[in-house]
Amino acid sequence: MARPVHHPSLEQISLSAVLEALSDPVRQRIVARLAERAEECCSSFGDLGSKANLTYHFARLREAGVTRVRPAGTYRYLSLRVEDLEALFPGLLEAVVAGVRRGRGPRRPPRSARAPGAAPEAPSPRRDTALPRGRPALPARLGMTLGRPLTSARARPRRRGSGR
Repeated sequence: MARPVHHPSLEQISLSAVLEALSDPVRQRIVARLAERAEECCSSFGDLGSKANLTYHFARLREAGVTRVRPAGTYRYLSLRVEDLEALFPGLLEAVVAGVRRGRGPRRPPRSARAPGAAPEAPSPRRDTALPRGRPALPARLGMTLGRPLTSARARPRRRGSGR
């Protein structure tokens, strides 16, 4: 049997928690899709990310009071808590859904739209630094130096059947 799912009561839903939950673009797309349909199975959101990532997003929306989860066998169905959110924060859900449909999410403006005279951004440091060619990048602590095993790190064959 599935564990019961905790949903915050109407008194426990705070504006800061709802806004934080709705600040992520993936969660905004989940809410927009749920606004189009009354209820949706969790597995139908596979195009928005991996299972682990979506599980995290579903939990954040549920814990903030934005969605309600209904377990049915091995499936979980999500729905928006429209009545509760409209009672607490009128127009918030409609504004979020309208912004997602227009394609306006929390993004940085393009370079042409930035304020004139603003200082240019510093380039981000490269993470894929080039390695010298012809030599493997193996640290000596792994028993390798210049691609050859060290004499002290010689592998011994395992004995079979000794039980040790």
